[in-house]
Amino acid sequence: MDPTDVIKFGKKVNYEYKLTSTQVMEEHLKQMREKFLETKSVNEQKRKQEIDFLNQLKQLDELEQMRKTTSQKASAQDFVTINSQLKQF
Repeated sequence: MDPTDVIKFGKKVNYEYKLTSTQVMEEHLKQMREKFLETKSVNEQKRKQEIDFLNQLKQLDELEQMRKTTSQKASAQDFVTINSQLKQF
């Protein structure tokens, strides 16, 4: 082991290369920026999934509305057909 290396809390510390306060601040800001970008990415992904889910619900709702409209038209047509047959008798 090199005598210039000191073990402190399980880490090697080289006293020849000390970080300046500016370097420490830059490293801290870099870590904060990375964490912010990671959180932003996760939030954007969640938002995209929510939008996709809402779009799927909207499509299902539109399909249900089309089915309902078609069913109403078919019922009305059946009523007209049955009514015309009854008039013939």
